[in-house]
Amino acid sequence: MRHPLRWIVVALVVVVLGIGGAVAYYVFGDSAPAKPKLSSSSCAATGGASPSSSPDGTWHIAKSKNTYVGYRIKELFGGATLKRDAVGRTPDATGTLTIASNQVQKTTVTANVTTLVSNRSPRDQYIHTHALDSDRFPQASFTLSKPIALPASAVAGNAASLQASGSLTLHGTTKPITLTLDTCWRGATIEVAGTAPIVLADYGIDSPHTPIVSVDNHGSLEVHLLFSR
Repeated sequence: MRHPLRWIVVALVVVVLGIGGAVAYYVFGDSAPAKPKLSSSSCAATGGASPSSSPDGTWHIAKSKNTYVGYRIKELFGGATLKRDAVGRTPDATGTLTIASNQVQKTTVTANVTTLVSNRSPRDQYIHTHALDSDRFPQASFTLSKPIALPASAVAGNAASLQASGSLTLHGTTKPITLTLDTCWRGATIEVAGTAPIVLADYGIDSPHTPIVSVDNHGSLEVHLLFSR
């Protein structure tokens, strides 16, 4: 009887080590992408274009490899013993930006949250079916609520920091929100990168929780957008 018992013990050890290894890989396997920021060359030059004398006009979100709307939130392991950033993003964003009289007059951005992707497919599936319930609420949108006066530094080739106050519609709920943004007008394009804090309960979202991991009740909205005329 000792022989079968020994193999049972060995099998249990292998299972435990396998589970432990899977959890360790989930927690430590890779790192989250950095927070949004202007590309290194975005304000170094005007990109070879002859900038107009003014950014006035209507601008549209252009597709690029770095365009995204997403989230950043802390995942908690062992209660709150271990924490790591969970980041999901979608490049599927549309919108317009209208500038007139040295002010950002209008801005609307809409993102398809059904296409949010992180570096963990189980996380993406859970967010899709539980947290955001994106089959019922497939879009998130931001609308500027008041004009933004452009600072004197907002000339072609210079970075400028702005506060954009507006309303965010997420999970079928609309709440006021303020984004802190870094921007750069390069003549042919306007690049925007920034974040805003969000509280899940404000949007009727329950903090995700599984046997392996739970999630903070607050996080950040993140955007990196490129507008062209």
